[in-house]
Amino acid sequence: AKGAPGERRPINIGARAPYERNARACTVALSLKEPAMPDVDAALSEYAPFASELAKNIATAANYYQREEYKKDSFAKGKELHAKLLAGFEKLDAHSDKLGLAVSAWHASHLPDLSKADEGQKAAIAALEDARALMVMLASKNVDPAAVKTALQKLETSAAALKTHGSTNQTDPWSKIMVPAFDNFLRDMKAAEPKLTDKGISSPSLYLPVVTGFVSLIEGKHRALSRSLMAKAQAEKAQAAGTAQPAAPAAPAPEKE
Repeated sequence: AKGAPGERRPINIGARAPYERNARACTVALSLKEPAMPDVDAALSEYAPFASELAKNIATAANYYQREEYKKDSFAKGKELHAKLLAGFEKLDAHSDKLGLAVSAWHASHLPDLSKADEGQKAAIAALEDARALMVMLASKNVDPAAVKTALQKLETSAAALKTHGSTNQTDPWSKIMVPAFDNFLRDMKAAEPKLTDKGISSPSLYLPVVTGFVSLIEGKHRALSRSLMAKAQAEKAQAAGTAQPAAPAAPAPEKE
């Protein structure tokens, strides 16, 4: 929407930041050797440079209009950027689908081993997997609104289980970090779900918060895992220090007669 004449509208950094962060993350992921993901790496080698270039053009266009540079060149650069963005978005689905299929296939064959995980991590990962399944449905070519509604209800149940765990384990990093992220994601999904069609969430103003919310869930998972590992390392260190045997006292020196 346009603002009042002469009014400069602020750049919506939050609206474009997730894509830019993810484009940079793809470049970083491409340099990692572990875990081995040959099919994903092959798709990523094509997607990473494409995503980075598109992110750069999005940022350049946003700055161009924010700074009103179009007044100085009669929209010459705007037309150039428009053509670049159209070309990029025309290829985005094909690139994303190829990478998404590779990631989904790898993920399906490398499910996390939670046998030794604590209850907070188990609850958080279960809810995250439900959110992931929901996003896969939304990204499909033909969306089933009834199936999405059922998946959303399943996510509500698993997110509530995580919140219940956190209410009785207030120092648990998984619930402390991820419950607020799940609350936000569910809020945005519930706002979008009534307007869902077989084409998915067609309104950008409704879809963007959902995508941003899912990105926050993934980032929250990484923060919670880091915090959990640090806490376990500190606990093990404290336990080792507490169980260490004190050194035997030195024998007293013999008294002189």
